Amino acid sequence: RKIGLHIDKDNSRALFSLVDLDGNGAIELEEFIEGCSQFVGNARQLDIARLRRDNRTMMVQMEEALFILRGGNARDFRSMIHTESNNTFNLIPPPSGSKGRRG
Repeated sequence: RKIGLHIDKDNSRALFSLVDLDGNGAIELEEFIEGCSQFVGNARQLDIARLRRDNRTMMVQMEEALFILRGGNARDFRSMIHTESNNTFNLIPPPSGSKGRRG
């Protein structure tokens, strides 16, 4: 059965890394089958939108964790996020004098 992949030789390493699910540098038969199965079918715009939303959510969570680890307060972080107008997050440093409490 054809899976319809058109792979340019320049993209072969990227394809290999996507199929090498355990990242050990070798592809076993089961890993090859499972890895290639992810390429079957068409990504719909809804799927891509969900991935973008999930990625954005994870980025905010990571930013919050970093903010807290740097001594910020979770409540202060959430307040800053709600006041952001463009929804971009750039490793916001904690406010000076922060006590590092969770809120």
